[in-house]
Amino acid sequence: MSSDDQTLPDEEIARLAVMRRLSMGTAHAVNNALTVAMGEAGFLYEDNKENPEIVEACQAILSSVDRCARLTQAVLAHSNPTPTSGETGTDLVRAVRDLERWLREAIGSRNSLRVDAPDSLVLVAAPDHELELLIMGLVAFAADQTCGAADLLLRVETSEAGESAAIQLTVSCDELLDDFVASLEDPSRASEPRDRLLLRALRGQVAKRGGSWHAARIDPQSLSLIVRLPASD
Repeated sequence: MSSDDQTLPDEEIARLAVMRRLSMGTAHAVNNALTVAMGEAGFLYEDNKENPEIVEACQAILSSVDRCARLTQAVLAHSNPTPTSGETGTDLVRAVRDLERWLREAIGSRNSLRVDAPDSLVLVAAPDHELELLIMGLVAFAADQTCGAADLLLRVETSEAGESAAIQLTVSCDELLDDFVASLEDPSRASEPRDRLLLRALRGQVAKRGGSWHAARIDPQSLSLIVRLPASD
């Protein structure tokens, strides 16, 4: 059996892949926070406790710890999600907005993320935990595949007739890896087995809900992935 044979349901594979990225992000955040904490703690001991700089040092420590806490909470929240009925419509806009802060943390400081979504409800025929895995997996994968700084645009849109809604992810950077573009079109062309599993799982989830997946290069520096899902009745 090859290393990328699927022996788990698509949803479990996607969850494991997203959890790996969450854990990596948490590890980096903890390391950075500890570095800041140790440096600021030195000032705390060296300075007089009545010195107003102590206040600033404490604020810096708390800020870093809070960042770690939010990432850790994301790991806990998504390690054992409570499934909801696939027949119940889920607001795609809310799913994107609720994840926006985590997404910015996950892609790293070198990359930027912009979200463009309507103010109205956009209900799709998929449970919330599947939408979360789809959004998290796509954005984290895209950030991992770019060379240097990248600009990511995550857009939610509906069809004119209202029968479907789409998540459109546009990635722009100075150099797009050929493997990145090819793997979005065909997961078997991904260079890493874990990426093949993730993309196959995400595409499998989309197909299970009667959706479609289309990736295309816009120009040498940008590409667009459109995932379309049926609207909820």
